[in-house]
Amino acid sequence: MREIVQNIIATEGEARRIVEGARTEAERIMSEARKKGYDMIERVRQDTLVETEKMIGAAVKAAEEEKERLLTETAAEIEGKIRFDPTTRQQVIERVVRCVCKQV
Repeated sequence: MREIVQNIIATEGEARRIVEGARTEAERIMSEARKKGYDMIERVRQDTLVETEKMIGAAVKAAEEEKERLLTETAAEIEGKIRFDPTTRQQVIERVVRCVCKQV
């Protein structure tokens, strides 16, 4: 009987060691999984940041090109609408010069 009890106690001890080893292994696996998850999130975050910067750069460039195009078109439209005869042109030039030189 004594051997049976000792055998049961030894088996319980072995079972505890097995369970503790399994817990330790599970914690290690979870820790590695968390680290891999954080690494993946950081890579995705960096990739997203790079892509966002590219998109913003392209949008800024497109907006600048559109602005230049509109300015060119508007300037051409204004020039097409404004026609001065030589006398009026000279008067406008003189007034602008006086205005700029503060001799209004």
